[in-house]
Amino acid sequence: HKTNGNKKRHRFIFGKKRPSQSTKKRKIMGNGVTGNYISRETAQKLYIFWLKHIEKIDKLEMAVSLYFEMMIEKCDSDFKLLWKKKKIKQTALHLFNMIAWLIKQLNNDNIDLEMELKKLGKLHKGFGVKMQFFESYLSAYHRILSEYFPIKYNIEIKHCMDRIFTTTLTIMVGKKPKQSQR
Repeated sequence: HKTNGNKKRHRFIFGKKRPSQSTKKRKIMGNGVTGNYISRETAQKLYIFWLKHIEKIDKLEMAVSLYFEMMIEKCDSDFKLLWKKKKIKQTALHLFNMIAWLIKQLNNDNIDLEMELKKLGKLHKGFGVKMQFFESYLSAYHRILSEYFPIKYNIEIKHCMDRIFTTTLTIMVGKKPKQSQR
C-alpha cells in the first residue's frame, strides 16, 4: 500500500497532475504540423510577413474587400450561408482572421494543431462548406494581398501561403499530407 501511495503522491505537484511522458514528448515535437508537414521556414516567412505588414493596419477594409471578392467570384448556392448574414463586418473579419489564426498557430508549439484542424474540418463539413469555398477563399486572399502589398506579397510569400493553406486544408478534410521537405 505504501508503494501505491508514494506513486500517487509523486504524480501530483501542488495539487496538479504532473504531465505524463506522452505529454512531455508532445511538447518536444511541437504542434504536429510545423516541421512535419510544413517546414518551419515556410511558417516563419509567412508569420513575419503578417507581423510586418498586416498586423499594423486596420484589417476591416481588407476583410470587407476579401468578403466581396469571394462574393463576386462565387455568388452561387454554395455560399448561401455566407451571403445570408446580415452582419457583413463581423462575417468579413471572421473570414479574414481565419488565416491570421492559422499563421499564428503554426508558430505555436503549445497546441495540437493537427487535432484542431481535424475538428475544424468536421465543423465546416457540418455547416455544409464545400471545397469550392476554400478554393475561392484562397484565390480571393491572394488577390487582396497582392492589391494591398504589390511588392511585399511576392512569389515567395504567395508560395508560403499556398503551401500552408493546401496542407492544412488536406488535414482538415481528414487526409494525410505529404511530409515537409526540410
